[in-house]
Amino acid sequence: MRHRVGRDQPILADALLLMAVARIFLGNWITNHQPSWVKLGLAGATESLTWGCNDIGGTLMEEHITTMAGALGGTCMEEETLRSAIHSLGRPAQQRHTLYDWVEERLDERTVR
Repeated sequence: MRHRVGRDQPILADALLLMAVARIFLGNWITNHQPSWVKLGLAGATESLTWGCNDIGGTLMEEHITTMAGALGGTCMEEETLRSAIHSLGRPAQQRHTLYDWVEERLDERTVR
């Protein structure tokens, strides 16, 4: 039987504060800060882009670890849904690969280089 830690989801305000502090203290050494839309939900991950994060995360094909742990996180997200969330903040979306280099053939029309 699985034992709970007191809540199923992270507290968004606490997560946003942690991300902002991480950006301040680690920004010179760790340049890409990524929230987990799986754990924060798409709205929380989108909000985190205004708190120091600069990468909303990848398109996980299937994610079950979070839900298996008892949280209500997502299990699948379409690329266009992520792009729409980013655009809702007036920000450009840019696809990158695992090593954070841009994928040139997928440049977003709003991306300015």
